[in-house]
Amino acid sequence: MASPEEKDNMQQASRPGSYRKPLRLTLADVYDLGKSIAQDIQRASSSQSDETLKGIIERVVRALEWLETYVEEAEELRSANYRLMLKADELAREKSRRNALEQELKGMQCVAEERGRQRDTLGLRVSELESQNASYQQRLELIEQDRALALRRQKYNSTVPLEKDEGDDGHSNVSNSTADTIQSDYVARSKSLDRREAKKLKGSSSSSSKLRDKGFIITQLNKELGHEKKKVTELKESHSLEQRRVKQRVAHMEQEIITLKKQLGSAQQMIDKLNDEKIALMERSEVVTEVKAITLATVARGTLVQHNNGDCSFDDRGDSSAPKFYKKDLMMILQDRNELKEKVSNLQDEISTLTKRLEQYEVVTPRNSRGHSPAGTPTIRRSRTITPISITERLVDSMIILDVSPNHLSPATSKSYQTLPTMHSSRSSHSINSKMSNLDHSGEQLSSSGGKEREESYETSSETQEDKPIPSIELSTSL
Repeated sequence: MASPEEKDNMQQASRPGSYRKPLRLTLADVYDLGKSIAQDIQRASSSQSDETLKGIIERVVRALEWLETYVEEAEELRSANYRLMLKADELAREKSRRNALEQELKGMQCVAEERGRQRDTLGLRVSELESQNASYQQRLELIEQDRALALRRQKYNSTVPLEKDEGDDGHSNVSNSTADTIQSDYVARSKSLDRREAKKLKGSSSSSSKLRDKGFIITQLNKELGHEKKKVTELKESHSLEQRRVKQRVAHMEQEIITLKKQLGSAQQMIDKLNDEKIALMERSEVVTEVKAITLATVARGTLVQHNNGDCSFDDRGDSSAPKFYKKDLMMILQDRNELKEKVSNLQDEISTLTKRLEQYEVVTPRNSRGHSPAGTPTIRRSRTITPISITERLVDSMIILDVSPNHLSPATSKSYQTLPTMHSSRSSHSINSKMSNLDHSGEQLSSSGGKEREESYETSSETQEDKPIPSIELSTSL
């Protein structure tokens, strides 16, 4: 019976121009399919013969085992792809964060350049004011020299006696009055010059104090800008190193993912080849089972003849209708099957190692306080928990009813067949077991009545002549 998802896909595929959803199987779907097939086989076993259902059950079990392995591999690859998508999203977020930091760094660099230009203009202004102060200092020195000369002149005039001639009194008075006026004018002019120079000096001193304060502020700003520049350079170097490391990690991970994908592809190709070889070998094994059934039928026919006739001897080699088969062909089939089993086990080991290596790149999804993933981030859809009863264990009931030998199944199926308890509740199983016990009893009577001479001659002929046809051969349990 098909699952609801398969029915939806079939309905959508039947509609023209409709979009078909990708089929996504889980292990639960495979187990449900195996359970429904087992129920259908149990219903069909009552209406059909047991011999026709033996080969069908074996093929169905193997097909379900292959489907189970393929679904497990698909789920593992899907989870690995999801982890890689999460890693790519994380790297994209890291790239955007790094771009924001670079923009912030550019803004800080622009601010530092603007402060540097202001510092240069203030330095030029300070140099101009210093040159003006030097010129003012020179002028003050000249004024001091003029003052010294005036004081010396006053001292000289006070010490030198005035020559007063009788005839020249008017002339001396005139000269003294002119000297006084000249001296008073000189003193007034010198005072005015002193006042002007004092005002200029006061203005220059206030401007120089302001310039000193500005220079101190500029030096402090320069120190702060130097520290900020160092921090910016350190941040830039750390971001560049981190970016290089992330790029190297991403390149290494991409290269490793490519190699793992190549190895998985080669392993899948090998598995496909081995599956084809298994199919061919199954066809051969079907031929061998048919031969075994024919030989058992001939043995049963011979035993019936012996019971009816009493003393009639039975010899399989005299029957011309018995199938002819070579021991060499059987050995080749057994050898091919064993080699295929070894190859399959090696490939399964390689696939397990590859999946372990892929699991090393697992990304932990962020969780909120309630344990749920945040909105916008996809989550892996886990299949519901299932009891470890495999498909083969669900089909064993119908196989026991039809008396299918576990030697014809795969190793995993035979193990589950041995672990399960035997069931003898069906009438068909009881009848088939009674028939097989009768055949074994008749075979023992034939071997006891035939004599040891015929067995020894048969063994020597089979050992010496391998290419001669053998009437009946006991098949190995590995088939």
